[in-house]
Amino acid sequence: MNYQAERFWDWCVLTNGMEKVRDEGAAGVLNEITGTVHKREVGESPLHTVCGITYHVDTDHLRRTSVDRAMESLNVSKCGRCFEDGSGY
Repeated sequence: MNYQAERFWDWCVLTNGMEKVRDEGAAGVLNEITGTVHKREVGESPLHTVCGITYHVDTDHLRRTSVDRAMESLNVSKCGRCFEDGSGY
C-alpha cells in the first residue's frame, strides 16, 4: 500500500468510526518525524493536540490515528505531556 492509499485508509477508518474513537478518548495525532503519538484535542482542528507541541509541524508530517492502533502496529512512543504513561517532550 502506498503512502497516499494508507492515509486514505486511515481517513476512512477514522471518519466511519469517529464517534467511537471520540467516546473512548482514543483519538490521536501521530508526528511522523519524531515517531510520537499525541492525544488529539477534541473540538479543535483535526491535528490540534492536548500538549500543543505539534502546532509548528508541517501537516504533511502529521496523521490522525487511533492511539491504540498506533501503539500496536507502529514503533512509536506516547507524548509525556499528553499521556501520564508517555515519555518525552
